[in-house]
Amino acid sequence: MKRNIIRVFALFLCIILLPIFTPFVLAENNEIVASGECGDNLIWTLDREGTLTISGTGNMKNYYQRSPAPWSEFVVKKAVIQEGVSSVGDSAFWQSTQLASVSLPGSLKCIGVNAFEECTALEHISLPSGLETIYGGAFIKSGIRELVVPGSVKIIPNYLSTFCGSLTDAVFEEGCEQTSSFLFAYCVSLRTVSIPSTLTKGLDDPYIFCDGFYLFEGTIDRSNGCPSLQRIAVDKANPRFASDDAGALYDKQYGVFLKYPTGSELREYSIPDGIKTIGYASFLNSAGLTDIRIPASVNTIYLSAFHGCDGLKNIRFEGTREQWNSITFMIDYYFEDEEVIYPEFKKVGYGEWEGEYFNNATVYCADDEQTTEEPSVPNLFARVLQRIADFFKKIAEFFKNMFGTK
Repeated sequence: MKRNIIRVFALFLCIILLPIFTPFVLAENNEIVASGECGDNLIWTLDREGTLTISGTGNMKNYYQRSPAPWSEFVVKKAVIQEGVSSVGDSAFWQSTQLASVSLPGSLKCIGVNAFEECTALEHISLPSGLETIYGGAFIKSGIRELVVPGSVKIIPNYLSTFCGSLTDAVFEEGCEQTSSFLFAYCVSLRTVSIPSTLTKGLDDPYIFCDGFYLFEGTIDRSNGCPSLQRIAVDKANPRFASDDAGALYDKQYGVFLKYPTGSELREYSIPDGIKTIGYASFLNSAGLTDIRIPASVNTIYLSAFHGCDGLKNIRFEGTREQWNSITFMIDYYFEDEEVIYPEFKKVGYGEWEGEYFNNATVYCADDEQTTEEPSVPNLFARVLQRIADFFKKIAEFFKNMFGTK
């Protein structure tokens, strides 16, 4: 009986004292380990758990790699930017490699240059609908998997998501108007891009999906040109740009083919009718393509368009041989100016480049002598023999790569 009374009394004490000691325990876990100012009316605090809180009103200071943000010397795992803050400063979270969570307020209007560069643990971020400006390289080399840019951001800056190896989907919402260079260069996991009706400028930039400065003759970088890209989807109401059933992007206003989805599993592809120009690097590294149909409307081809198309075997031009020979082929070359390499273009005739930019694929024109729809027995037999030869060639290459050569 006495023991029971003691137990009841101990339980009673625990119930009474728990509310008294709990704040001290919480205070210890949320103890502020560092703090300071980061704007005229902004302060920052960092607790023991690695949560950085920025509060106040107005713009955050801009920082630089040589003069980083004051919290850069600590481990920041979570950033909470409170309502009232209107900007994230330049390089504010540069190389915050353990930052995994960011909360942005509705009051945010601007994200600075390289603000989240190399935040490799940051996989998700929600941009507020009132955001107006994002500066270049804001998420370069970060770990984000999905990028949704609100329509309040009119101009998408250059290098926004360059080298984001985990990025799989990019969505530009209705209201976005213009893109810039190197937007998706080296985004090796990017699969889909959604374009609204309002985005009518910048997509014709040849360096949206690739780093064109490294397309030197004889070099192939498979990480260039978004190798996993499956589909570019353009809103049908867009007055200038469009996408076809294969997920390819083209400029319907000026008749320029812009980008084939490099990661597509299609073996054959038909360029849309009415296209006049096959653009720079438009089929870059599309090694799976074997057959391409080119409409008779095409009169200009940038030869780098087919750089890295190793599997290309047949070019089927729907115009005459005379039309094909009159096509303007634009070959890219490079010149140096103050140690910077610039791509330029010059016109060449068909005979001057001898087909190497098409990987020596066979060009068929509409007025060439054609076989009947039902191939003859000798032709069928030749095709079977060729496929058998290709099969054994692949086996030989497999064993050569596996065991090496003596």
